[in-house]
Amino acid sequence: MRILIITYYYSPWLNPRAIRWTALSEALAKQRNTVDVLCKAKNGAVYKSNNKAINLYYTGKIDKYNKKPAGNKKKVNKDTVSKLEIYLLKVLKQIHDITWKKVYWPDHACLWYFSAVKLGRKLLHKNKYDLIISVSLPYTSHLVAQKLIELQPKANWIVDIGDPFYFLNSTPTNNHKIYNKLNYISEKNVLYRANQVSVTNMVVSKIYVDLFPECINKIYVIPPVLVTSKKDSKPFFKNNEKINLVYIGTLYRDIRSPAPLLRLLEHLENTELKNKLVLHIVGNVKDCEDHFRKNKNINKKIFLHGLVGYKMVNQILYDNVFLINIGNKTSYQLPSKIVEYISSGNPIINIYSSEFDSSIEFLNEYPLKINVNDKMIETDIKKVQKFIREHNKKKIDENEIKKILEPFTPESVSKEYLSLN
Repeated sequence: MRILIITYYYSPWLNPRAIRWTALSEALAKQRNTVDVLCKAKNGAVYKSNNKAINLYYTGKIDKYNKKPAGNKKKVNKDTVSKLEIYLLKVLKQIHDITWKKVYWPDHACLWYFSAVKLGRKLLHKNKYDLIISVSLPYTSHLVAQKLIELQPKANWIVDIGDPFYFLNSTPTNNHKIYNKLNYISEKNVLYRANQVSVTNMVVSKIYVDLFPECINKIYVIPPVLVTSKKDSKPFFKNNEKINLVYIGTLYRDIRSPAPLLRLLEHLENTELKNKLVLHIVGNVKDCEDHFRKNKNINKKIFLHGLVGYKMVNQILYDNVFLINIGNKTSYQLPSKIVEYISSGNPIINIYSSEFDSSIEFLNEYPLKINVNDKMIETDIKKVQKFIREHNKKKIDENEIKKILEPFTPESVSKEYLSLN
């Protein structure tokens, strides 16, 4: 079978869509399929697969990595450059937010549409595809597929929705005041033309069926993918006496704020665990910088590691830690790291705000967890304290984890996509 995957994000991008579809492409290729990927280059950088059945087609300028010999350069104050860069980036972002962001449609990737369609046409003239999969976010990928499917109307088209488009009100992809009606019409047309639609959880599936009844017989739930390297036996945290609480992922001001986690830590400071607890946050926190800027515990009991590579994430993940999951305020969005959390076998503290939190449902079969309502933190602090005290440095048996994780391997998930064809 020949498959075309249309996704803006692919390796070397480091985000949930890129990580998921890089792993799934490899799994699909191992199952004797030829996989072509149409994607966007990241700052000129590309990824090279070792599998000859995978062909990567990047749009945008590709760097050749020709390094110039180092010359005599004047010494520059790094702190000054860093502060200047931060200031300029903030100014540019503010200009972007009050101009281009107010008018683009359907999302930030709108200009990619033209280069993607141009390259996509060449691919469809050259190859006959049995299956086309378009991936969002960004939603632009589906519009590219909608245009290209005209060239091969008999190809099966799966619309893979990582995050919704029309009803994504918490972090809208465009100006809903202007484009709300257009968003609805566009997504309705895409869903109508698609042969199948895949989403990551039952909650979002039900919302789609309510808003777009025409997709009731073509929508399927395909779960997150477990993407991880081999476990690193070398511990990341050197101080064995400390109890390390770890959050891994991106924080968002409106849908996944660190406020309840910081509140939980503050209340735990009033228990006998006070001098043992350390909080580590691994990932992008730019949207929530205000929560950390004036916190007196930064670099003392709270450490921000920023974006790090796979190796370091795995080293942290498989150390003896308490993993923190912050459920989204939107019940239909499942945090992408939840499967990796389970794979570690570590105890999980799940902080949720929505009554229909998708993480609670997902963690249902995981025995080493505690769910904490963000409105009940003060009331439930003794339960959390007890959970930490009783499960410090404990892990779930590896055989039990394998049983839980079997449906989430790239091999299992890729077969679910193939079963729709």
